[in-house]
Amino acid sequence: MSKVTIKGSVINASFPRSGHRFLKDHLVLILGSEYRYFDHYHDTDATGKNFAKTHDFELLGRNVLSQEFPNRRKYIVQVRHPLESIISYYEFKLHWNRIKVDTEQVFQRHLKKQLGKWKRFCDTWCLPPMDDRLIVTYQDLYTHPLKTLVEVCEFMGECRIDNDNFATAKVDFRRYYSDSEGQPRARSISDFRYFNEEKFELIEQEVLTDYLVPLGISPKIRKKYN
Repeated sequence: MSKVTIKGSVINASFPRSGHRFLKDHLVLILGSEYRYFDHYHDTDATGKNFAKTHDFELLGRNVLSQEFPNRRKYIVQVRHPLESIISYYEFKLHWNRIKVDTEQVFQRHLKKQLGKWKRFCDTWCLPPMDDRLIVTYQDLYTHPLKTLVEVCEFMGECRIDNDNFATAKVDFRRYYSDSEGQPRARSISDFRYFNEEKFELIEQEVLTDYLVPLGISPKIRKKYN
C-alpha cells in the first residue's frame, strides 16, 4: 500500500468508551511516523502534531482545540450505543477508583447523568450536517475493522485506497491501556450486573428514532420495535 499522508489536522472527538484507543492503536501501526498524536488531557505542546484526541466535555463542537490546531481541520467523531458506552464508562471509573462505591443506586445516577451527556454529544457532533466530518461507530470499527480503517485513512489522506492492498496488523481489543492482554470479544449489555431489561429497553426506545437509526447503530436489547 502506498503511504497515506494526513492532510491538515484531524480532530478526533470521541464520547468516552467509544473505541478511541482501538482506532489509535491501529493507526499507529498503519501510519507509523506520519501519525503524530496529541492528547490535550496529557500533552501540552501541539507543535508538529496532526491528530488530536478530545472528548469535548465542554461541547465546543467545531471550535474545540481551535488554538492548538487553527488551520485545515477535519473531524473524526467516534460514538457507541449509549448503554454500552455508559456501562463501560462506569466500569472504567470503578477500575481507576473514580467511583468509590459500587451499588445499583450509584450506577443509576451515573446512567442518568451520562445519558444526557451522550445525547448532547450527538446533538453537537453527530446529527448536524458537516462536510468535513467522518463518523466512526464502535459497532463498525469492531465488526468491520478493515473497511472502517480504509474509510478513516481515505478521509485523513484525501485519497482513494485499494482495499486489496491495504494490510492491517491484528490489534488486541483492550479495555484499559494498562491491560496486558486484549479481550476475546466485546461484552454484552446483558452481562452487566445491574442489567435491567425493562429499564434498558425504555432507554433504547427513547434514543432509537432520533439517534440510533440516523447513526446506523443497531439496537442491543432483544425486543421487537413497532
